[in-house]
Formats: sequence, C-alpha cells, structure tokens
Amino acid sequence: LLGVGGGFIMIPLLNAAGLLMREAVGLSLLYVVFTATSATFRHFKIGTVDPMLALILLGGATPMAVVGSHYATVLPNNVLEIAFALLAIGATATYLGRGRGKDGATAKSFSRPDAIPRHRHILLRRRRVQNEELFFTINIFSGLLLGGCLGIVAGLLGIGGGWLLVPLLVLVMRIPIRIAVGTSLLAILGPAVAGAATHWKFGNFDLKVSIPLILAGIIGAQIGAILVARIPSIWLERL
Repeated sequence: LLGVGGGFIMIPLLNAAGLLMREAVGLSLLYVVFTATSATFRHFKIGTVDPMLALILLGGATPMAVVGSHYATVLPNNVLEIAFALLAIGATATYLGRGRGKDGATAKSFSRPDAIPRHRHILLRRRRVQNEELFFTINIFSGLLLGGCLGIVAGLLGIGGGWLLVPLLVLVMRIPIRIAVGTSLLAILGPAVAGAATHWKFGNFDLKVSIPLILAGIIGAQIGAILVARIPSIWLERL
C-alpha cells in the first residue's frame, strides 16, 4: 500500500519478541525480499512501477547494502536500536515538516512533455495509471545518491528502506506518489537480497523462523498493492 517492505514495523515487533537487533535485522530483510517481490508483480500490472527509476536506485543501493550489513554485525545492539529510532523519528518529522502543497501534492508533475526542462542528467518519463497520465522527471545523480543511502539503511537496520525512500522520492525528486510507491518496492529488492544474504552468511537469523512471517507477508502485500490504485493520492501521503 505504501511502497515499503514492512521492516520498519517488523523490527520493533521482533525486538519485542526477544530477538537481538542483528537477528531482527537479518530476519526482517529476508521478509522484505518476499513481500516486496509479491507487491512488485501487482504494481507492474497496475502501471505504478518505473523500471528506469528503479534501475538507477538499485545501482546505488545494492553495493551499499553489503557495507551496511557488515556494520550491523560489528556494532553494539544498543547503538543499532538508537540509530533505528532516530532515523524513524527523523524521517517522519521531515515529511510532516515539509508537508504537502495547497493542492495536497508534493510531486512536481507536468500536464504535457514539452513543459519538462531538458538536461543531460534529467530523464523525461511518462506513466499511465488507470485513466491518469503522469509526466515527470528523473535526476540521475539524485537517484544514485538516494539509492546509496537506501542500501546502507537496509543493510544496517534491517529495513528495505521504502518507508524512508518513498518520502524522499516525493519530497526531493518530486516523483508522483503512486509511482514512488510502486517503484520503491522494486528498488528495495536489491539491497534486501544483498543484506539478507550477508546476514545469513554471518549466521544472524534462522530460516525456519521466517516461514510464517513470509507467507503472511506475501498475502498482505497483494492486498495492499490492489488498494493503492483505489485510494486518493492525498490519503496515501497522509498514511
């Protein structure tokens, strides 16, 4: 529904269940791999995924996820918990602080392609979501930078990063929120796979424990992806 893998909810729940932060991080990343994959297939059918934007984000995110996973293994548990809490609060405060425009839209969309500024590092994109035609731009440099931040956060804190990436795509890159939601799910797959593989290599989680979480997550992801095209953009931003 919101373009997130679910790790930002799963991590506190796993902590409450008694898992150490590094164990919760590895298990959460594996969970994100399956839920994001499930939702991405549905979003492709809806038309809310921009493959070019996802490729740019993946280019910066995937290698940095391995770096983040390494530090998640060596840093003290309480440091990881504090970092997670501060990042969650900071992302929320930033989104609420910068807010929406008067018309409820944070994305900078265009009614026609010839209104879009032309630069070598800026790509012109057009997507159709149901009966709505969306024109927007992708700044390649901004995409790579956001992708790198996404990868570090994913590997270090066990979250796919979508809960942080979606507001950044909307606020910084001015991507329409429906496109940001669908593309985020594809973009978080790379760092989630790389991070989960690294944590498994370090022995940070048990595969058997993940089965019920993954099965339930796949079903929930399908329901959320179906709803995204039926909920007004203003309510997606508020959620």
